[in-house]
Amino acid sequence: MTARQFSRALVLALALLHAKPSAAATWFWPDLVFAGPCAGSLQACISQAGDGDSVVIVADEVTNPNRYTLIDEDLTISQSISLSVAAGIDAVLAPDRTIYVGLTADAAHTVRISDLNLRRGAIRVSEPSNVNGGLLEFSRIRLLDLGASTAFAGGCGIEVTVSGQGSKQVTISDSLVQRGSGRPSETFHGICVNQLSGTGSLTTQIQRNRVPGSTLPGMGIFGVQRGPGTFRLSANRLLGDRLNDGILVWAYDVTSTLQMDNNIVSGRVTAPDAYSAILQSAGGNLTALNNTVVHGNYGLALTGLSVSQPANVRVANNLVAFHTAKGMYIQNGTASHSAPNNLVFGNGWNDWTPGPATLTVDPLLEDPAYPRPVNASPALDAGNNAEASSLLFDANGERRLAFGTIDVGALEANGDGATQLTATASNTSFNEVGVTPFPVPLIASDKLVATAHRSTPALPGSAQRLGVYLNGGASVWSVFFQDFTQNVPTGQRFSVLAPFASKTGLVHTTSAANNSANLSRIDSSALNGLSFAIAIPLQQWTGTYHNVPISMAWTNGSGGRWQIRNEDGSAMPVGMNFNVAVAPLLSPNAAQVLSGGQIVRELPLFHRLLDDNACAAPLIGRTDDPLDSNTTLNAQGFSVEYRAPSGPGAPGRWFVVAEANTSVSAPSNPITEGVAVPSFPPNAAFNLIVDGGQAESCRAPRSTTLFSNGFEGS
Repeated sequence: MTARQFSRALVLALALLHAKPSAAATWFWPDLVFAGPCAGSLQACISQAGDGDSVVIVADEVTNPNRYTLIDEDLTISQSISLSVAAGIDAVLAPDRTIYVGLTADAAHTVRISDLNLRRGAIRVSEPSNVNGGLLEFSRIRLLDLGASTAFAGGCGIEVTVSGQGSKQVTISDSLVQRGSGRPSETFHGICVNQLSGTGSLTTQIQRNRVPGSTLPGMGIFGVQRGPGTFRLSANRLLGDRLNDGILVWAYDVTSTLQMDNNIVSGRVTAPDAYSAILQSAGGNLTALNNTVVHGNYGLALTGLSVSQPANVRVANNLVAFHTAKGMYIQNGTASHSAPNNLVFGNGWNDWTPGPATLTVDPLLEDPAYPRPVNASPALDAGNNAEASSLLFDANGERRLAFGTIDVGALEANGDGATQLTATASNTSFNEVGVTPFPVPLIASDKLVATAHRSTPALPGSAQRLGVYLNGGASVWSVFFQDFTQNVPTGQRFSVLAPFASKTGLVHTTSAANNSANLSRIDSSALNGLSFAIAIPLQQWTGTYHNVPISMAWTNGSGGRWQIRNEDGSAMPVGMNFNVAVAPLLSPNAAQVLSGGQIVRELPLFHRLLDDNACAAPLIGRTDDPLDSNTTLNAQGFSVEYRAPSGPGAPGRWFVVAEANTSVSAPSNPITEGVAVPSFPPNAAFNLIVDGGQAESCRAPRSTTLFSNGFEGS
């Protein structure tokens, strides 16, 4: 966003804000236009905000704004509030700065905090409400170097303490909490939710977080449930050696349920009697489904608490292997105990009663840092579907049940493949590049989609419209430039996805029956009636080029249908094939990215799989927002680009970037310092799909480079 764009947007937003009646309001900090309450410190802005207001952190410069906003102050929150960050901004607290949330007992509070970066600090929350309906949400928090600060002793990176009689919900998701090397003799845990007292129901969801191992004192995730409710840990990653327990949760109420599913815990735990993961309940319910707990000292345990045993223990589809001491421990004496379809192998010893379909063979894992069962693993198709029927996605965020029978462990094989493809002298010819190497074998019936990467300095390929075709050669498929006069330059990169059993791949053929002007209507059960579906189209060449920008577009006709649209307004030809990749419904690996009412050069792709992950392969395609009743034609060329951190403490980010068009005239940005540059029109929208397996595999901290690109190597 340019200086003039930013100023215009901020003036408009603040003018509307100041015109509002006194109700729930949105405040922008820092306010660089008006001398209002948000013109000073962020704390002053938060303090004056009303109960239920929102505070959005924006750029801190008017002239030549960058995307880095530094917050050099501790923050205290005492009311219901949403604290978030504007799109494209990296909000970073200065080292040693901490956020304190201290709420009152006489009301139900809603506090949401998202997209903040901390170093050597923490988020500490106290919620003692006696009123039902409390909600505490923390998402996309990035907390580095925990423990190095002298500002506080001990505690947790994200620490939520609740009490009182009121019911509450706590959600901590998509965050990174990493212990630093400072103060090595003191204990610092990663993520903690602690119900100190009271009889209020507590529902806790800790999901899709990363808590890397540390050999300094401190647990990864710690929880205490004293009242009724459910404490669920799902799809968290705890990789690396550690001193203390990876996961430890206690429950004291006989009606409570502790559940862990789809978690990966891998690495040595060296403290005596410390476990990779342990759930303990005094008379309640314990459930462990589809976890991978490997390469530790003590592994997975489900036991009683004090002298009381859990009432029900359910342990199914878990992979527990390669522990030097006790691997699987399920305490006997529970009233109800089921343990089917677990794979337990290579442990020093185990203490449990195996259930039906137990496997005791080598799971054949790829690497301790990415313990995926390889293609020959006995864990594949060895699980129990009925036990895990409530699980939609695996630890990678991909479809949990892909091939009819669920796998054992946290990662589900699905046959999808994705990679960053680089054009080289050996795989490139004229306007095409063969899709090789690729992590899965490609076949003629695959439905590939691709997105060009931007290069610095920009290569001509960044702006080209793409297609794929069945080349009949060893690579099977090629990505090609629709402009056949342009050769693919060596070094040009592409994200390539071949959907199979997680994402849905389909081929749409245009015809006189489904075409209308510049549109062609798709008829597929994967899309029909689903306006919120995330899909990306790309032409599959069958003899005719289609050098036209295309988009997905929704119509309410025929019960709701998605269409492929020519963005330049030209008539849609008959007999054209388009591959369409469709993300699973509600997938955490797919999203819609909106420009809003602004003309913008680029849009940030904030996502847990993309942040700090230069080796990821994001797929992008145009769409017309189905919630916007107006039609937005977006003929602008685009590419994706990874950029280094904008400043100390910020993550590296991916962006979708406007590129100069090659064959059509699209609107340029008329307000950019008098210079016409490629820009997206107001209300432009894109669909984003990230393959979780590719993204997690490529960034895993492996002990060797074997499999680092996701390839089996056999």
